[in-house]
Amino acid sequence: MRRDFVSIFHFRSEKVQGNQRMTDEADKRGQLIRHLENALALADEIEDGETGFLIERALDEARSRQFRLTG
Repeated sequence: MRRDFVSIFHFRSEKVQGNQRMTDEADKRGQLIRHLENALALADEIEDGETGFLIERALDEARSRQFRLTG
């Protein structure tokens, strides 16, 4: 099973009133990433390279949206 490129990025902030929406969004994005990682593991188990490739692209997109620059 290919796991060398899979890293888990799950950062949680304290749930305070002002940050509630941001925290909920971060939690949901973390759940999405975990589901995609599980789907990728299944695709690898059944040796479905095309589906695995598409899941990897979805993982890249989900992870890139997890970190946003503020300024």
